[in-house]
Amino acid sequence: HEYISGYYRVSVYFLSKIMSDVLFLRTIPGIIFSCVVYWMIGLKSTPDAFFIFLFSIILVSYTATSMALAISADQTVVAIANIFLTIIFIFMM
Repeated sequence: HEYISGYYRVSVYFLSKIMSDVLFLRTIPGIIFSCVVYWMIGLKSTPDAFFIFLFSIILVSYTATSMALAISADQTVVAIANIFLTIIFIFMM
C-alpha cells in the first residue's frame, strides 16, 4: 500500500527488508547460538574451529531464509508453499 501511495520505491523496501532480516533475525541469533552451543558441546577450543562453526551456522540460516523467500515468491497458494518448504527442509536434514 505504501508503494502505491508513492512513499518509497520497491527496491528501497526490498533492500531495507533484507538488511533488517539478515542482521537482526539471522546474524545476531546465529552468533548468540554459536557462542553458547559451541562451548557447551565441548568442541575444539581453537579460534579457527569456532569461527568455522559460526560461519557454518550463519550460512545455513541464510540458505534456509533464501529458499523460503524463493519458494514463497514462486507460489501463490500458501498451503502449497508450506508443503514444498516442509519437503525440502526434511530432505536437507
